[in-house]
Amino acid sequence: MKRPPLTVLRRSALPLLFLCALAACGGGDPAAPEPGAMAPVTDLEVVAGSENSVTLAWTVPGASPVYDLRYMRLGEESADRSLWTVAPRPVPLADPGQRQQHVVAGLTAGVAYVFSLAASRDGVTWSEPSPPAVGTAALQPDATRPARPVDLAQFRGEATSVAVAWSLTGDDSIYGRAAGYEVRYATAPLTAESWDAAQVVGARPVPHPNPAKLVVTIDGLLAGETYHVGLKALDDVGQASALSNVVAVQPGVMRTLYVKVDRSGDYPTIDDAVHAALPGDVVLVAPGRYTWFEHGDGDVTQSLVTVRRDQTDFTIRGEGGAAATILDGQSQGRILYVTGGTSGSGEARTWAGVTIEGFTFTNGRAMGVEGQLGPPWAGAGVALHLTDTVVRDCVFRNNEAVQGGAVWMGGQGASRLENCLLEDNFAELGGGVMLVNSEPVMGLSGCVIRNNRAIEAGGGLFAANVGVVIEDLQVTGNTSENKGGGVSLSALHPGSRVEGCTIVGNTALIGGGLRVAGDMTIGLRRCLLAFNLGGAATSVDAGSALAAGCGLVFGNAGGDAVPADYTDLGGNLTVDPLLCGDGLHPAVGSPCLPENRAGGDDCGRIGALDAGCGT
Repeated sequence: MKRPPLTVLRRSALPLLFLCALAACGGGDPAAPEPGAMAPVTDLEVVAGSENSVTLAWTVPGASPVYDLRYMRLGEESADRSLWTVAPRPVPLADPGQRQQHVVAGLTAGVAYVFSLAASRDGVTWSEPSPPAVGTAALQPDATRPARPVDLAQFRGEATSVAVAWSLTGDDSIYGRAAGYEVRYATAPLTAESWDAAQVVGARPVPHPNPAKLVVTIDGLLAGETYHVGLKALDDVGQASALSNVVAVQPGVMRTLYVKVDRSGDYPTIDDAVHAALPGDVVLVAPGRYTWFEHGDGDVTQSLVTVRRDQTDFTIRGEGGAAATILDGQSQGRILYVTGGTSGSGEARTWAGVTIEGFTFTNGRAMGVEGQLGPPWAGAGVALHLTDTVVRDCVFRNNEAVQGGAVWMGGQGASRLENCLLEDNFAELGGGVMLVNSEPVMGLSGCVIRNNRAIEAGGGLFAANVGVVIEDLQVTGNTSENKGGGVSLSALHPGSRVEGCTIVGNTALIGGGLRVAGDMTIGLRRCLLAFNLGGAATSVDAGSALAAGCGLVFGNAGGDAVPADYTDLGGNLTVDPLLCGDGLHPAVGSPCLPENRAGGDDCGRIGALDAGCGT
């Protein structure tokens, strides 16, 4: 076993100690590391103590580790490690690279101990033991600040007041519970430097409907004025966290309609809360899995959640984000439907819309007959019709429809899809998403569209007879059994554009990466089309044209040749993009990055991603 160097322990809560490392003092159980062993813990430290315990902290060295924690009285640590006391095995509580704490109890008051931690993937092959950490079973001064609150948001509003809410945070970094909170506000942007001059909120926080959160009301505000609100967490010795995220609020009527998975919220179901929502409201959905059979009405011609015609200007938000707030169609029907309306007349028409954020949509089904009433046939996850709805920060997985397996956006309206993940969805057209028939410009930005499948066209994305702005998409691993493995575009309106997209590793008979059809010219800028399978990188039907600039095309199985009706806008490359092992990120030396192109240019980065590896 390689012997770690001698270690000097320095911590304000403990005396300075000079100790040999455990291996140098006569190693023991676990055995010497073998090839494939987990990386050792290198930063074991004592962070707190009591009369009969010591609290340790370290950085988790790998996924799902098994730990071997041992300790010995200071001065006796030269004994073989197999003779050290074996502490109860710590339970892995954090992801690799994050900090974890563990309390070793049952110690003798006032006695100093040496602690050592080894890690393993399987409990058989062990890492080297950590360098020692020394602590005394005694109260230790608290030198750790509380964790910074990061999710402050407006919760309610009245004519001269607002309420804000946030999640409880840790007392010692992320551990424990903070002893209190200080909320302040100002009419100017609130920063760490301006914190002391901001107005302190005198009201005490009260429990939020979610037991893991608090709410405080700020009274006496001026209608129409914008206020900037922030807070700091305080521990039991008065240490303050860093300043939270700062939220800008205005007094005005705003309700939060809270929904809980056990049906005990303000309304029993999301659908009920949505139907009660007024402009300015937030339908706040607590973490949990909301299923078709437990939270729907059982009607397969309807959706789990429906925003009715002419409802507008409110938000439907998953409180815990997409990972924790799951809408499960259980393969019975569509999950969410927004059917919009119009206001105004003539040239001044607008399409109503809502904001949907922070959900996972899974197991939706919309396999009815196209164009007919009855079970839906479009957008098994979300369908947006005649609306200006924005869907952001959502995940769509394992949904199936005739059109738009995960998302369908159609009819007049300027709906948008932002920063979403769409994977493993299926449709005849648009395995991941379909946009169709709209004069207002629809948009997609910052999304990952991967491993979706279509029968006819657009394994990842299908757009036809719309104005679109498509930016910074990752389109990868999608399949169409006919045309447009990654993207299929048809009859787009003038001004439509595709910019900064990575279209890699998709498959189709015609247009492995991109298929263009209909009477139109589409402009591509800063796009990477590489390593697509089946047909050529791009396929352009008769009557259509492609204009591309600042792009890179390489390594496509069906060929990299430009189509017949093609306009070179300059800055295009046909060289190896030098991608990382994930097949998506450019390496630091990739020609996709502007610093690696001779003489520089005005193109900027090619594709959706920055450098992801060194070589």
